[in-house]
Amino acid sequence: MFDIHRLPRETAVEFARDHPIDAVIGVDDVTAVAAAAVAEAVGLPHNSVASVTAARNKRQMRELLSGQGIPVPRHRVFPSTVIQESSRNKSSIPAS
Repeated sequence: MFDIHRLPRETAVEFARDHPIDAVIGVDDVTAVAAAAVAEAVGLPHNSVASVTAARNKRQMRELLSGQGIPVPRHRVFPSTVIQESSRNKSSIPAS
């Protein structure tokens, strides 16, 4: 499987050999994950790749928080096919 964060990590490590890096900052959901991976690779303080990845996914974040005893809103996860069908029929998503 291709690791999309491997290339930025490898490139940053190579660059940092000759040019000191003080910080790596992501500016959106995708670059935040890459920034965490790069900062880890060059030894800078950073959020873990796992925590940044979880922050991008409501379901995953809620499950992690709930697993630590932190209250989270009640929620249900619907397959995208249910949401698409609901949209086509102008009906609501099933309540339960």
